[in-house]
Amino acid sequence: IAVAGIALAGFLVLAVGSSPVSPLTFGPREEIQVVMNLAGALGYVVPLALGVLVYSGDLARRTLALTLLGEPRRLVVFGAKVAVAAGFGAVAGIAAAVGGIVGTVAGFAATHSPALQHWGDAVVTLVPIIPAFMVWAVLGVGLGALVQSPTAAIVGVLVVTQLAEPTVRIAAG
Repeated sequence: IAVAGIALAGFLVLAVGSSPVSPLTFGPREEIQVVMNLAGALGYVVPLALGVLVYSGDLARRTLALTLLGEPRRLVVFGAKVAVAAGFGAVAGIAAAVGGIVGTVAGFAATHSPALQHWGDAVVTLVPIIPAFMVWAVLGVGLGALVQSPTAAIVGVLVVTQLAEPTVRIAAG
């Protein structure tokens, strides 16, 4: 996630900086915030997908029975899977935030953009990415427990997040 965030933010800044007319037409403070938050805006699918696999993968491979032999209380097992997924979500959120910061600062520094002076203010806007990624991972565990097929759940997640959501957003204006 961090590498993708660095690459995405850096590429966007360099592409926009080299174009004669920038499609980013807002002030420098908002410009740097938008670019820094790209990793979080696009990367939330990763903790969601991993959360789906945490539970549905055990069901599909029939390894949940072995886990339940060691700990027969299903709620405890499910709670442990939720806690692990939330921890991964926090790590993924930190990676997305760091990737967004590094890529944005490197890209804006390479283009000598005046927006770079506002990067400290923009970093504060990345803090909500961490709990948001944690929530997406926990929702993924719930979705994986509900659907129980990893393939169907991942396909459903990708269809909703990559096709339906952008289509609705564009249609809504």
